[in-house]
Amino acid sequence: MQTGRLQPQVRDRALALIDAGGDLDLWDDEVSRAARRRVLDRLAERLRGPQPAPKRLRGPRPAPDPGVREGDVVQI
Repeated sequence: MQTGRLQPQVRDRALALIDAGGDLDLWDDEVSRAARRRVLDRLAERLRGPQPAPKRLRGPRPAPDPGVREGDVVQI
């Protein structure tokens, strides 16, 4: 969502889970449950709102050089 690449089916599934009550039954006291409900409501609002333009992502970093080449003999 933050990179502008939220897929509609993922958004719809997340909203369905939030609308179904999410994980509110896991919260014991009313204060914590109310706070969790506010967090879920804010998330649902962000999911329903306009999504940012796709941001450019960096590619994977090259792996570190192990210091040995194919054919080298290593003694352990």
